[in-house]
Amino acid sequence: MRRRALCIFLGLFLVNGLLAQRPIDIAGKVENPIGLRLVHYYDASNQLTYQEILDQPFAPSQDRILNFGYNTGADWLSFSLHNTGGEELHQVLRINKPILDTLELYFEENGQLRKEMTGALVIKDREYEHSTSNYFRIKVSPNDTVKYHLKVVGMHSKQLAIYVTSDYEYAKYEQNSTIIMGFYLGVLIIITVYSLFLGFGIRDPLYLLYALSNFGSLVATLTLRGFFTGYIFNNQPELSLLFVPINITSFSVLSSFFCIRMINIKQYSKVAYYMFYAVVVFGILAVVYPYTLHELGHPSTFKLLSYGTMFSPSLR
Repeated sequence: MRRRALCIFLGLFLVNGLLAQRPIDIAGKVENPIGLRLVHYYDASNQLTYQEILDQPFAPSQDRILNFGYNTGADWLSFSLHNTGGEELHQVLRINKPILDTLELYFEENGQLRKEMTGALVIKDREYEHSTSNYFRIKVSPNDTVKYHLKVVGMHSKQLAIYVTSDYEYAKYEQNSTIIMGFYLGVLIIITVYSLFLGFGIRDPLYLLYALSNFGSLVATLTLRGFFTGYIFNNQPELSLLFVPINITSFSVLSSFFCIRMINIKQYSKVAYYMFYAVVVFGILAVVYPYTLHELGHPSTFKLLSYGTMFSPSLR
């Protein structure tokens, strides 16, 4: 039984390896996301250069959507794009993960090594091109194959859904995402403003706390969906590094204060009362601790912040 399971595993690994090594034909229909067509290498030290990476043992990816969790190193991905058509193709390499610190794309063009960068902590040359996702513009000449290496570094989680699409498909995705989020955020803004005026009108601080709780949800959603890094903090890496985790934890902190005050929880359960305050303290520490380490030059991640965001909704 074990031998059979091992054979199946090795067979799947071999198939994925052969599939990942085969170039992606962008002249036809690309099967997105392209995770299974990538090979991966993790540089724990984040010190290896591009030339040194070429000699490392890349392993085929096992999923269409890649999830590397939280780490302080560099995740390198490699893939090839092939153009079987008769015209030069201009495509978009889209990474559906807005909160990534830096992404570096290496490839050769006309015999020269080129490097392009994007991410929340990267100042873009084309400041007017906003986006709620990270992307690179790529081009492949007729009957040509281009090999790419993508380096991903960040203090936030690395869950990567990578697509190769046309300009039209990319623009359509951005438009649909903006419209859907616009409806949701519009309703949230109306509720927040209404609660704020109602709180001032009847002089009830509970409504003000409710408005602040909704405001925390608003800024957290805007941040997680990439609107803050793409539009508000665009080309301001120092603000992105500071305010992105603050915006995410604001929902947990402000909602906890609202829950404590709304039902006067201390009167019924002191355990629950202190647990809500523990969420507040934990949320603040989850931002301050890794940010302080980063400023002192030590590698760190916002992994603790994810625990707080998962725990606080279940507590409420």
